[in-house]
Amino acid sequence: METENVSATDWRDVFKEYISERYQTIKLASAALGLPETTIGDIIKKRISRISNKTRERIYSSTNLEIFSPESRLAGQKAKKKSGLGTLEIQLKNLETVAQNIRRVLEDSTIPEDQKAELRQSLILSPEKIAERASDLFYAFLDELDYFKRNQSEIPRLKKLIPREDAGYLNSLMNAFYVEGKLNEWMLDASYSPRRK
Repeated sequence: METENVSATDWRDVFKEYISERYQTIKLASAALGLPETTIGDIIKKRISRISNKTRERIYSSTNLEIFSPESRLAGQKAKKKSGLGTLEIQLKNLETVAQNIRRVLEDSTIPEDQKAELRQSLILSPEKIAERASDLFYAFLDELDYFKRNQSEIPRLKKLIPREDAGYLNSLMNAFYVEGKLNEWMLDASYSPRRK
């Protein structure tokens, strides 16, 4: 399913304002907009950073909020193409910069050791942050794969870098996450270990 960041403006705030001005409860908003209550709640509480195109289209057709319009979406895609950097590439560059800054701070002899220890502790990611980061990378990966859906003649380039076995490994791992008790069984059976080329 294709997903995307709708706009640089926080679209979740726009949506939340719209809902709070018109509906007394999420249940009423759900009935009026034809969206699941959980989706509306996740958007309002900013538990998600992306929405599917189908959800975006449903919101736009029900609300006429410009930020969800196809024109707004296309403008965002053009800006992304113009920058020459895909979502994943931008995230990796940002991560590299952060890592360099942290390294500099930890090597700085003028910073007291207790502050360095505090920094090291803050770098230990919570399960929530790890899940959020995995989600961001997952959707960034899907965004990058959209290029290959539109340019099928380029698929062999991707296949050279990601072998079929590694793609199968990811697929079976993701499936194991969604079936109760399956992950432990999967880990016992999985002897394959993907290796980046």
